[in-house]
Amino acid sequence: MGSGCPRNLRETLNVFLAAPEARFAVVAIDLDRFKPVNDLYGHAIGDELLVKVAKLLAEEASDGGFAARLGGDEFVLVLPYQTDGALFQQLSNLVAKVARPHCLGKNEASVGATLGVALAPADGHDPDTLLRRADVALYRAKSDGRGCFSFFESGMDARVLERAALEHDLRIAVRSDDIIPHFQPLVHLESGDVSGFEILVRWPHVGRGLIQPDEFIPIAVETGLINELTFNVLRRACHETLHWPKAPRISLNLAPVQLHDQALPQKLLKVLSECGFPPGRLEIEITEDALVSDLAAASALLTSLKNVGVSISLDDFGTGYSSLRHLRELPFDTLKIDRSFVRSMSDCDDALSIVKTIVQLAKSLGLAVTAEGIETEDQARDLQALGCERGQGYYLGRPAAGLPSREPLAQSHLRTRAK
Repeated sequence: MGSGCPRNLRETLNVFLAAPEARFAVVAIDLDRFKPVNDLYGHAIGDELLVKVAKLLAEEASDGGFAARLGGDEFVLVLPYQTDGALFQQLSNLVAKVARPHCLGKNEASVGATLGVALAPADGHDPDTLLRRADVALYRAKSDGRGCFSFFESGMDARVLERAALEHDLRIAVRSDDIIPHFQPLVHLESGDVSGFEILVRWPHVGRGLIQPDEFIPIAVETGLINELTFNVLRRACHETLHWPKAPRISLNLAPVQLHDQALPQKLLKVLSECGFPPGRLEIEITEDALVSDLAAASALLTSLKNVGVSISLDDFGTGYSSLRHLRELPFDTLKIDRSFVRSMSDCDDALSIVKTIVQLAKSLGLAVTAEGIETEDQARDLQALGCERGQGYYLGRPAAGLPSREPLAQSHLRTRAK
């Protein structure tokens, strides 16, 4: 069994490619239903299951092949073969073997396997191409319903190829901790003082430049990478901001799916403890959509965070499914008014009325209010007049890597008005 190190895997693939008349398959493998096993029985049982699958794959590769674990429940097989029919049968048998129940101490658990296959030399003459095309085939197999295998085809839809390539690169970027935090100021509208910074993630991709979060966060959620990405970014943000002047608060967005992890508070606090970062300087932002599926679970998780000093903010308020019950029962500290309302205030009376109502509602519940997407002085002035305490947007300061070298553009204007 390989060490799982991408370098070792690439070296092995180069050896295979250098062999005369090389003919082998690169098989990307994802386990199906592994997360429920991990959640139900705990990480120790989950690790035991991974060991069993790893041994099974090592046996599969024992006749001149190679097996490697990339991380989590991701594996790669390199399988020499004689005929297409023999390879097809071997892959069919492998899917069936993984799907058999596995005895784990006193428990029995079942997972499945989805395989993506690239053939050498037909599908590529270098390790990166073969691995990427195996991932493309894996993505197609997942789309077909999982528990199956799919071969790479040169005629595959370009969108699938692009999406699979991005997923492949994202896995490497998360594993290598290449996703970086940028920081956008949160500004008191009356004084112009910076009260904190929202963490906005950016991915500096070697070939594509700086990739925005709306391109890769959905992929991270779908592939189960979102927790690892979140903890990596939080860790970097804590280290960077720990000794910033005036000890500003930092705000971290959580995806709705993350609220299903009841161990999330402990995991977040572990990161804060490792960094020596006070919980009172962290604000967690969630969207209204996160509250729909399981209000009781969300309440327990948010209360756990609130009890150790972490602040809770309801993001994009007014665009989702929250109700007065949510605001009354959940331990929120802040409402964030969605940028769509802020953008429409100047030319839409309804939007202005909505913003005014949100501010009044928040005040009646004892909540602070932050407005997103402030891009003009008029918007900042109108929001301040309505009683909104805090704002965020390009007019007040753009996201930047590291501590801003100067105060946000609008702060001096805000201070002038305050006087």
